[in-house]
Amino acid sequence: GKTQSSILPMITVVPFLSGERSTGYRDGATGCVMGLTRNTTPAHFVKSCLEGVILRVNAIICLLREAAKTTMNDASLPCIVASGTALERNALWRRMLCDCSGLDVVMDGDVSDGTSRGAARLAAAAVIRSQKPASNINAVNSENMSMSEISWINEKLTVSECLAPSKGGEAKGPITAEGVDHDKLITTSVKWSKATASQDSFIHALSPLWR
Repeated sequence: GKTQSSILPMITVVPFLSGERSTGYRDGATGCVMGLTRNTTPAHFVKSCLEGVILRVNAIICLLREAAKTTMNDASLPCIVASGTALERNALWRRMLCDCSGLDVVMDGDVSDGTSRGAARLAAAAVIRSQKPASNINAVNSENMSMSEISWINEKLTVSECLAPSKGGEAKGPITAEGVDHDKLITTSVKWSKATASQDSFIHALSPLWR
């Protein structure tokens, strides 16, 4: 059997290397790591750092989805249009973003600056909404707020890759230093729920120490 010392705990990373921007906006926040043992490898640490960043991105996504509930069609889900060098070059990071958020992630082959694109789309949507009669605003929003509907600015995505969230699976046995994959131990959704709860609790415990 495996010894207790060979079982790897979940590594939780708070990636606030330059303070916290969204969602807490704490300039004094710092990066922290919890769960390191003598059996932790560089690969475990790097993967946990990537996961830590994705968890904070997903916290923002959750806020956006909550704010959009009143304008989005319940039958449709948004998707994430990923761009930028980091996501373009790191397939693992794209997969993490997809599975953590539970949303499809697409790469747009024609756009290198997703931030500017998103700002332009929001501006275009606001302009068109302002031109609609008040009685039609809700209908327009529910029809067009889905990411699959882009008729407001008459553009189409040049999709170079489309990822759907993993269903995940279950495996028997503990997470060990010998390499049992944590992703196979529990379902994907449960894994990310546990990671989210761990990071949120870690941030809450650390916050009194930040000035």
